[in-house]
Amino acid sequence: MANITFDLNFDLRTLDEVDTQENNGRFANLVEKDLDRIGEDRNEESTKKVTKWGVKLLKEWCQAKELTTDFEQLDVPELASLLRRFYGEVRKQDGSSYANKTYRGLRAAIHRHLTGAPYNRHVNIMRDKDFQSANNVYIGMMKKIKREGLDVSCQKPPISEGDLKTMFESKVLSTDNPSSLLNWRWFYLDTIFVVEDEKVCEV
Repeated sequence: MANITFDLNFDLRTLDEVDTQENNGRFANLVEKDLDRIGEDRNEESTKKVTKWGVKLLKEWCQAKELTTDFEQLDVPELASLLRRFYGEVRKQDGSSYANKTYRGLRAAIHRHLTGAPYNRHVNIMRDKDFQSANNVYIGMMKKIKREGLDVSCQKPPISEGDLKTMFESKVLSTDNPSSLLNWRWFYLDTIFVVEDEKVCEV
């Protein structure tokens, strides 16, 4: 009986090794800067601009008061003390008070800056107990501005029935395509969640 031989060339890699190589090619390799950039993209461009404005304003105030502009590096008690004073003293270039809506945006901008890259601080300047004294001044200033009639924030007059009808008939507001659907969505969100205590602008 003839001898039969087989030339078996097995790939001796284990299944685990194969899976590891496949997964290495499947997943991205990101460095810290890449992750920071992705984290920053959670905010719209308009929000980023407001954040830059708020930080710039705080740093300008620090310079004027001969305080450190590196407020991001301050420990919590020092940061809370600085913000307490800032909330009470911040003004527009002409010396008048900011509208309450702008005032709210200013505090939110500083919070985003501190908690975002590259600082990533684990603080909440709007809710943490360590910032209660600072927020008492913040709330007090908001009430003072409103009580003295200095809040100039306002909303535009309501859309007329004719203009509203035109927007629907022209399909600017509709569910027919992604663009008009987005307009439709924002229109109803703004209509439902309108700020009640703002005055109507005179035009």
